[in-house]
This record gives sequence, structure tokens and C-alpha cells, in this order.
Amino acid sequence: MTEAQKEEITVNDLLAPCPLHDGRRQLTVYCDQTALEIFAGDNQVYVPFAFQPQASNLDVGVQVRGGDVKFDSLQAYELKSA
Repeated sequence: MTEAQKEEITVNDLLAPCPLHDGRRQLTVYCDQTALEIFAGDNQVYVPFAFQPQASNLDVGVQVRGGDVKFDSLQAYELKSA
């Protein structure tokens, strides 16, 4: 979850500072069989946590509080196992 105007993000109840750059926030999220990793703030913020999604669950979501959000782009890729 991201606070629209605050310079912070919350991931799994963990609050992390995350500066806006020109009023924008870039998020990169990786999800595999054992973890979810979030990179934000031009990769200055790294938030990892253990996570085991069900193989059948392909849902993706972003929650924003305190304002509106506009996505300039949203890209999703299926990664292959090594």
C-alpha cells in the first residue's frame, strides 16, 4: 500500500520511507515461490518478506490511501524457473 502524498509505503504492516521524485513513485515488485520483494524510490527502498502464494492465484493489486493515483505504465511478466 502506498500513501498518495506521504513519502512512505507500507508492505505487510511494515512502514518504510519512500521519497517521491517529481511527485511520482516507481515500484518494482518481484514475487516468486518463497518471497515478495518490493523496490521503490529509484531502488533506494528495498522491502522483502517471506510469502508463499498459491500457484493458482494470479491476482495482483495495489492499494492507495489519501488521494488518487494514475499509472503511467504497468507491466507484468511471467518468469521461468532457473
